[in-house]
Amino acid sequence: MSADLHRPVETPPAATDRTGPLVAVLAAAAVCWTAGQGLLPDMGMEFPARYDNVADARGLESLATVLLFLAGCLLVVSSGLLVRRHLSRLAAAGALLLGLGGVWLCAGRAAFNLQMLKATELDRAEGIAFLESSAGPAFAAFLPTLLALLLSGILLAVAARRSGSGWLPLVLWLLGIGLFLGSEFAVKPLEALGIGLAGCSLVLSGRALRR
Repeated sequence: MSADLHRPVETPPAATDRTGPLVAVLAAAAVCWTAGQGLLPDMGMEFPARYDNVADARGLESLATVLLFLAGCLLVVSSGLLVRRHLSRLAAAGALLLGLGGVWLCAGRAAFNLQMLKATELDRAEGIAFLESSAGPAFAAFLPTLLALLLSGILLAVAARRSGSGWLPLVLWLLGIGLFLGSEFAVKPLEALGIGLAGCSLVLSGRALRR
């Protein structure tokens, strides 16, 4: 009994944040996504213009493809870090959709860029014909993952608001995605700005949900 009285009291270990590098990973994903989108050559809406622009900037197209692939991988990792939390159903659904959205950047968007690079290895007439014949159906299977990406930011932002972040993440996501969709293939600076705002939204949402 006396030995028990003199035994040092053990203090429980401090609670640790199980999300670990969640915010850092989301920030890295946002940087890669924004930089990748910004480095893509201006493609325009017509296949001949797309071929010419990519052929003149194959190095930038290749670097952008790598960055977008990395961004997708980081979003998948972020999704895994989020689902380790005891999240609400809304936040958990947003986290799962975010992972699917990462698949879009890895397999959908990056594959589109690789297709453009492959086309520019052919002569101009053959390359344009290749783009025209492969447009649309080849990427139809990835469209659900694109929709998942668009919805993920909304769900995470709403869940973050319930955690005390306010409306800013939702406003940034809607503004960023709207700006991107409205300027895609038309105004390159606005494309990159839109993705940058959406990336900031994800970072703010992740920061709120890790509390």
